[in-house]
Amino acid sequence: MQFLKHHRSPLALAVLAALSLALVACGGAEPGAATSVAEVATQAPPATWTPLPIIIPPTNTPAPTSTTAPSATPLPASPTPEASPTAAASPTLAATATALPPTTAPTTSAPAATRVPPTAAPPTLSPNPTLGENILPNGSFEEGFTNQNGIAELHAPNGWRIEYQEGPTGFGSNAWDVYVRPDTRVFPAAFLPPEEHSLYIFEGSTTLKVFREQGALSMRLVTDVDLQPGTYVLEANFFSDVFEKYENDQKVAPSDPNAGEAALIAGSGGTGWVANNYLTRNKLSHTFTVTSAQKMTVGVGFRGRYAIANNGWFVDNLSLRQLQ
Repeated sequence: MQFLKHHRSPLALAVLAALSLALVACGGAEPGAATSVAEVATQAPPATWTPLPIIIPPTNTPAPTSTTAPSATPLPASPTPEASPTAAASPTLAATATALPPTTAPTTSAPAATRVPPTAAPPTLSPNPTLGENILPNGSFEEGFTNQNGIAELHAPNGWRIEYQEGPTGFGSNAWDVYVRPDTRVFPAAFLPPEEHSLYIFEGSTTLKVFREQGALSMRLVTDVDLQPGTYVLEANFFSDVFEKYENDQKVAPSDPNAGEAALIAGSGGTGWVANNYLTRNKLSHTFTVTSAQKMTVGVGFRGRYAIANNGWFVDNLSLRQLQ
């Protein structure tokens, strides 16, 4: 510019005029406004902005809360007690659950034999009926045992088999309301404290313990016998060691009278489930009649409805005798 200022030749003036006209034509400056070459070089077209669409994140569904684990020894609320058969409901039933005082005397399931129901009502028994010899094999469990299915915790007395349920009890919907495999032990007197002999041993020197701690159970101890026509009396003796907790070092019996039950099985009949007298000795009897020779499954069953501190029974001296 200094050169143009001091040397304004006709050619320089013409160049300057052409530049000014070009700027006005391009809208770079209004007519009469002075615009320098440096200002033209730095001007840029106005920027444009295109808005982006708004992204709405999906709604998050909260994760389900976990269920609190049950306590070690839950006691569910007692359901309505299941009705047990009565003598009036069945002409072939003559069941009693009698508490006995202590004396000083010392799967899964195996298939059952075909069960033929009794076909005639038994006669009325006299107070002291004459009965034949016990036809059950190893009824007091003095003749040894085997580990059924190879399970060391499942002692089956020789001549007998153990059947049991696994799965929902039907008495609740909690995780612990399921039947589990019972433990069974054949105990000689030497394995029991002397003070317990008169409680748990009814005959001879051996007893069978059926139990499950903190678990519900439903099991049967059965055998198959050949019967001739006649009337029979089936009996089982047991101590009901069923309790829901310890309190002050003492066993506390269940508040539900049907928490622990026993049953006698005779073919497709029997006593049905009978409530126990807890923490004492019991005797259960059932009288039935058959009218034709047959093989029949007979035995005793035990059921603990709830996963309480202990569902346990000491059973001994099972007998089946024909009325003479």
